[in-house]
Amino acid sequence: MDNTQKAKLALDAKWYFEGPPSGRMVLRNIVDQLLVQKNDYELYLFVQSKHRKEAVNVWGDMPYVHLIFVPKLITLLSNVLLLHFYALYYKVDVVLFQNYTTFLPGSYKKLVYIHDILFVEYPEYYSLKEYIYFKPMIWLAKWADAIITISDTERGRLIRHNIFDRKNIFVVHHGISENFKELSSYNAHDILHIYAKYTLPDKFILYVGRLNVRKNILNLVNSVHLMQDKSVKLIIAGGKRTDDKRVNALITRNGLDDRVIFLGFVPDNDLYKLYACSYIFCFPSFAEGFGLPPLEAMKCGVPVIVSNRTSLPEVCGTAALYIDPDDSQGLADSIDKLLANELFYAMMKAKAIEHSAAFTWKNAVDQLLTIMLAYGPGKTNSLHQAGS
Repeated sequence: MDNTQKAKLALDAKWYFEGPPSGRMVLRNIVDQLLVQKNDYELYLFVQSKHRKEAVNVWGDMPYVHLIFVPKLITLLSNVLLLHFYALYYKVDVVLFQNYTTFLPGSYKKLVYIHDILFVEYPEYYSLKEYIYFKPMIWLAKWADAIITISDTERGRLIRHNIFDRKNIFVVHHGISENFKELSSYNAHDILHIYAKYTLPDKFILYVGRLNVRKNILNLVNSVHLMQDKSVKLIIAGGKRTDDKRVNALITRNGLDDRVIFLGFVPDNDLYKLYACSYIFCFPSFAEGFGLPPLEAMKCGVPVIVSNRTSLPEVCGTAALYIDPDDSQGLADSIDKLLANELFYAMMKAKAIEHSAAFTWKNAVDQLLTIMLAYGPGKTNSLHQAGS
């Protein structure tokens, strides 16, 4: 190989314009940071054909970015079939797949970014349809040259289920977008607009995320009823009002209609400010592969209360209050403690800001590039993840 030849790195970027909310957010930050950190490589982006116009507008004038437009298929079929043949045609050196790789043989190295395999250990939180769709991820992973995942907790799960050689499972923590910032960073007019647009109370608890059973909305809502402070409201953003009959019955039975407010979908530009306006952020999820929303709240200077399970202690360190997600009273007590003790609140706020500073997309993409380039042309991969 010519020493001046640049590595041809390909990235499954089909979610950049349209995809699952969390996957789309992560992918956007990775791609945007890759372009900021442009180094000695050529970048090939797999993009859905339907987004050709948007892709050309964003990347069309970048000579080191090569756009590969692929027909729309479900991610599983697209990755197994289409991306493989395009990778061969364009003679790329490395492909970073999202969740599913391919079993078909090729001259390029296959890296697969597996966000989580929670469905293996927590099938009760997934529908049969979801479980059947996710299950091939496990078998296909065995054909990869390496796996990249998002936490040591998730790496341990992959190892426990004998999914891959532990030496070639790499952990890359997510970063936090620079768009998240403290309330003092905004002008008063913008903040007043957010309060008026969403009819926000002066002081409120915030939850951001999906409204499924795994996220533990039932116990979160129940904690509002159990709090000593009966004036503070809970704002829930990220989906329309839950159709969980137990949650709705709990709200009605305890007269919480005016204290539990569902905002539905909130656009990103408003969401950044909503985080900053909140007083406490609660995330009592039963199971997470990473858990980015608490870190986003921390970056905004908001004290955080999270579950003591799965990856959340790894991600939040000593900067969060931990609760048993089955214990609504414990969650209520932690909220009351932050509300009643100003010195304790200030201490948790300072911890949150300091802790969140370590999670940047620059760090994440530096690690991703190191891994991808180590599998590039003429390289004998010497990277190995230590430990179990």
